[in-house]
Amino acid sequence: MPNATTHRAHSTVAGAAVGLYLARDQAPDGALARLLVAVVAAQFGGALPDILEPGLHSWHRQTAHSLAAGGGLTWLGLAPTGGLREKLGQWDLSARQLRGRRLALPPEHADRPKLWLQELAYHALIAGSYGLAVGYVTHLAADAGTPRGLPLL
Repeated sequence: MPNATTHRAHSTVAGAAVGLYLARDQAPDGALARLLVAVVAAQFGGALPDILEPGLHSWHRQTAHSLAAGGGLTWLGLAPTGGLREKLGQWDLSARQLRGRRLALPPEHADRPKLWLQELAYHALIAGSYGLAVGYVTHLAADAGTPRGLPLL
């Protein structure tokens, strides 16, 4: 059974990959926010199945460690329309609009820091959503490769 160190390593790599993908076409500050938050969220997501169902014995895997949980998270992230994907698109648009409003203001304008923080919050929501899911699925993928595998439900 993979241990916490293995899960952390896998989720860190997966979070970095997702973060780099999400950072494409972003300004440096937004790109960095997406990368860092994706890694941290993936690490938490990678630990989450064992937080929900602690590995106290080799038969601890139930619903939180199931193929249904992994498939559901994957579907939420990849579904072509509606749900989470649509919300993430709205957050991306909001971040871009806030950036445009901020850059249109003079450099010393009092609203610039507030708009920048709001923009970064949207970047963090996007990266955190994907990072959490990819970390969780990475944990399940590692556990699926063990002799006990994963339950269906």
